[in-house]
This record gives sequence, structure tokens and C-alpha cells, in this order.
Amino acid sequence: MAKHYNTKFGCLAISDTTVKSMQKSCQADEIIYSTASELRRLLILGDFRKFDEPKTGENIGKWIETNHADLYCEPGYVISHVVDHASNAIDFVEVFKWNTRKSRPQEVITEGFMAHSTHTAAGLASGTTDHAANLNPQCGDHLTDLHDHLTILTRSKPRRDELANVRKEEGREKWNEVRARIQTRWGSEHDECSTSNQSQYGIDVTIKRNVSPTGPDRDKYRAHMKEHGNLDKAIILQRSWEFFQQYEGAMQPVRDIIRWCQSARVIFHEELFEERRMFELISSPYF
Repeated sequence: MAKHYNTKFGCLAISDTTVKSMQKSCQADEIIYSTASELRRLLILGDFRKFDEPKTGENIGKWIETNHADLYCEPGYVISHVVDHASNAIDFVEVFKWNTRKSRPQEVITEGFMAHSTHTAAGLASGTTDHAANLNPQCGDHLTDLHDHLTILTRSKPRRDELANVRKEEGREKWNEVRARIQTRWGSEHDECSTSNQSQYGIDVTIKRNVSPTGPDRDKYRAHMKEHGNLDKAIILQRSWEFFQQYEGAMQPVRDIIRWCQSARVIFHEELFEERRMFELISSPYF
């Protein structure tokens, strides 16, 4: 926690020592709009782009300790660390706690970020994570197949042009953007299904035109017709589209709580009540 002041640069955390120094040099009136302060949680963003060493728990722990020292943040000032549930994130807090154990009066609390753990659980349920054995391979196959189709579609100009032609034929001027998910982003499977369901007709027709004797994916057309005698594994079938709609509806409560956890500035165990509501929703008979 730190005192925050309303300044011409925005709301900033400024120490009492710095405020007194600014007052002595007559800079306080030029920068600080009001001497009334507000006690808030101090947020510090670490830029890992400048972290060149292997991201092990020990290396990150030492790096955090050095950053605290550079900011004159004594070990006793640190009350808690909020981390995701990755092993190196948990380890670095343990390293920091061990290295500073003799120079702080209280224990450091380690809080796991609920958005990360919820996303991991959703990935396990969806069969799209490699954290453990695949618990739902059929679901994972459908979602992976959709991702592969969208990746090919969005990274090729001729294929994107064909999608634009299909949309123009429908006579609609405004469409949502079709994007392949970034697989490391939280809730990306749900987002990909949602955007695809909104453009189901355009995507479906475009893929079928591309995988044709004259389309840009004509080699795929010939290979599948020769090996299978059909295009079932080269296009998105109707039953897959039905599954994507079911998946979007069923996983919406999970996506909602991931967004909520990401946007919450301060959480006083409200996540327990939000997660209870989520579990009640996803346990209801959707289908």
C-alpha cells in the first residue's frame, strides 16, 4: 500500500520523503494538484522484455529482489505477491521469501491469480491443454480443427479475398473480424468459437470454395478425394458447427469469470462467490 496523489501526470504513488523534498524546492505546487492523499495498493509492472536469463524461479526471484532495491522498496514493505499458477512464478516468490527472511518483520503472502487457474481448468475440460493427460480428446479434436482452418484462412490473402467475396454476395456491409486464436491467451478457445459462430455461413462457404478443384486448396481436395473419397476431413461438417455453438454456450460462464478476474483491481475473496455461481451454471443441463 502507498499514498497516491492527484498530479498533472495522473494519480501517482509518492513517498512522504519525496513530497517534503518537492515542497522544499517549490516543485510540489507545480506537480501535485492537491495535498490530500489516498491510500491505495501500489501496482508495479515488471518488463520481462529486458530479462535475458532463463526464466527459472531462482533467477526471477533474484531479479525481483534487485528491482525492489533499485526502487528503495525494503523487504518489509512487501506484503503479498499475486502470481499465476506456473511453477516458476510460485518458485520465484519462495526464493524471494528465503533471501529476505531476515530483513522483514512479517510473512509474505502468495496469492494465485484465479483467471490463470480457471483457464487451465477450462483447457483441461476442453482437451486443448498439454498440462496433463488429455481428458476430452474428442472436444479437443473439434477445437483444434477449427483453429487450423481459421489459421489457414486468415493468413492467406487469396483465402481472405474469397471470404470477402462471399460476404459481399450476401449483401451485408458490416461483419465481425474473423481471427485465429492466440493459443496462450486465456479463454481463447471460447473466443474463437464465438467469432466463428457469428460468421458461420461465410466461413463454411469459403472453406468449401477453397477446397475445390479450382480453389487455392485444390491439392488438399485431390489428396482427400483420392485417399478418402470425400472431403469430410478437409472441411467443417455440420455436426462440428453444432458442437461449436454448444461449446460457446456451455463455456460462457467460465469465460465470464476469466474476464472478471482479469479486470478486478482488488479482490477480497469475491472470486469464491463468482466461482460458485459459475459452477452452478455449468452444472445445469445445457443440452
